[in-house]
Amino acid sequence: MKSAIRPICFMVMPFGIKTVHPRPDSAPSTIDFDALWNKALAPLIEELGYDPVRADQDTGAAILQEMLERLFFSDLVIADMTIPNGNVYYEIGIRHACQKTGCLLISAN
Repeated sequence: MKSAIRPICFMVMPFGIKTVHPRPDSAPSTIDFDALWNKALAPLIEELGYDPVRADQDTGAAILQEMLERLFFSDLVIADMTIPNGNVYYEIGIRHACQKTGCLLISAN
């Protein structure tokens, strides 16, 4: 019997509640990225057939090593660029240096 190994989708995004600055007209002043992950992004990624993973789910002592491996080996990386975030930019740069394809940038306006 074949095992059902699902491809990995690594999500690059801020964690927790972040302030939107500068705030566009009629946009919310804060975004709860954890709620966005739990209620929208992770379920959608699963629906598309991937195993959704976010960096804060890595709890081992070598969290940086785990993040680098995920950026290199994941079948797909999705990066949320809605607000300026240095960690997100850094992780996108690593992915682009490691793999020529498989990185999707998303953003809300």
